[in-house]
Amino acid sequence: MNTLYQPTYYDIHTTPIYTKDGTKYKFEGLNYETRTSFRFIVLTLRKYFGLDLDFERIKTQMIITTLSYEQMKILREIDEDTGDFPVKYGRSQLKFEIDTYKTYLNV
Repeated sequence: MNTLYQPTYYDIHTTPIYTKDGTKYKFEGLNYETRTSFRFIVLTLRKYFGLDLDFERIKTQMIITTLSYEQMKILREIDEDTGDFPVKYGRSQLKFEIDTYKTYLNV
């Protein structure tokens, strides 16, 4: 039997979370006060997944399309130090909580 390999991809709904001193701060959505936090989120995603990453923002969530299982594991493990980047919470760690995901085969 000849089976053609068809990789599985995921559409992921994720909530960016900043942590500082043991406290979690969910991304509040894009507004004047959170624009640098949002910029840091986008730069971090592009650092790990490339400039052509397909995503959109809906309120406080990021919807990322066409990630492989290995890339979804990377997303779960991101723990990015903001360093001197001017985010609302000061120096903190950016992580991503996966809320839901949908699988599909690349045909």
